[in-house]
Amino acid sequence: MQTQILIFIFLGALMNYARASVVELIVTKYQALDYTEIRDVKNKRYSFNFCLCTQPTAHPTTDHSCECKMNRLGKTAAESVPKVIFPSSCLYTSDENKCLTASFGSASSRYLYASVQIDARVLTKPEWQSLQVTRYKKTVKLASCGNSKFIELTYSVLGDKKETEILPTHTEHKVHVEQPHAYAHPRTNAVEALQRFMRTHHTPPQQHVNHAQGHQTITITRSRVSKNEGPKFKLESAKNFRDITLYLMELSLQQRVKPTNFDIPAFKQAVLQANNRYRYIHGVAPLSYDKAAENEAQTWARNLASRQICLEHDPKRKYGENLFYFAFDYYTDAVSMADALTYGFYIEGRGYNYNTIPSDYYNRGHFTQMIWAASQRMGVGIAISYYNGRRTNSCQPSRPAYMLYVVVKYDPPGNVRTKRAFIDNVRPVMRKL
Repeated sequence: MQTQILIFIFLGALMNYARASVVELIVTKYQALDYTEIRDVKNKRYSFNFCLCTQPTAHPTTDHSCECKMNRLGKTAAESVPKVIFPSSCLYTSDENKCLTASFGSASSRYLYASVQIDARVLTKPEWQSLQVTRYKKTVKLASCGNSKFIELTYSVLGDKKETEILPTHTEHKVHVEQPHAYAHPRTNAVEALQRFMRTHHTPPQQHVNHAQGHQTITITRSRVSKNEGPKFKLESAKNFRDITLYLMELSLQQRVKPTNFDIPAFKQAVLQANNRYRYIHGVAPLSYDKAAENEAQTWARNLASRQICLEHDPKRKYGENLFYFAFDYYTDAVSMADALTYGFYIEGRGYNYNTIPSDYYNRGHFTQMIWAASQRMGVGIAISYYNGRRTNSCQPSRPAYMLYVVVKYDPPGNVRTKRAFIDNVRPVMRKL
């Protein structure tokens, strides 16, 4: 018996060229409790609550920065088995008798929260949980009090129905790019693209631990929507970082997010959430976001980007550290990039022996640091540097591109090189998402 709600959401940011703007949320499908779980509520209707806020909050309904739309009713529990599919016309017209929608009046608000309940029973735990604001269809997992432990949400941020791009009225986050030059057009040859693959490096073994302390944010990106739902190569099929590179390059060519418009705050939050999903699987406590760790990570990311070199670890060694590099003409949306990065770290754990210290820990370090039980905090640094195509080292691409450097710092650091430390801190899979 499982309690799983699968909601397909399209979040339309309807913004015109004037200052007046509306954000509309449209639910097109949801999958809720199964027959074994609805005996006492089969004639009760599902209730969906959404809040859009100008600042992060744990209590949207009592926060003056939030606009909330409560009790958006779905079908009854009986009518919702196995799932409810609303007509496609709901994407274009809001008929309350046929559609499940919520409209907000502030395009400058960047923080979206959701909760789901039935007959006063809250299914999300904690009750209010954040959704990534992304214009591309995205599936996230919210913690649930049901047997499945998670509620799956699939949603997007779309532009005005008459436009192909979002036209936000708020000031967008601007990415600082080292050595900016004229923007280069991508070559779409798949063979050539595959040759320009990212490099990664992992946390070296540590002997000492230190402490530090958090914040997270989110924003809306401005980039063209692709009609294609994603690359032919699926992230879940990746066996190594070369496969992940292929996935990112294919998706980048579809989404065509300009590196100068890459949503850094959303990326940092997505990296935190992805790390914590994998930690949940292994039964360890989630990481909190730490500003001090972020500052250290940002400093080192800028150092690497300014030199446009192969990945090198910060010589300070105060924190645990995972590094990531990607170079291309376009990028994916922030959430997809974060998911690919962390999945690349995680697949290093395939075939891992949890009963000893790994003899090949240099090939496992991303994975072990990410799920290291004693680590409590993390911070993310990111820097983008334009590369002119004149190679000075073997890690640079063969043609002009935008080089992305990501540094993830963990505190206390993991990968303490003793057998007991690895056995205590790198735990086997204990539950599923």
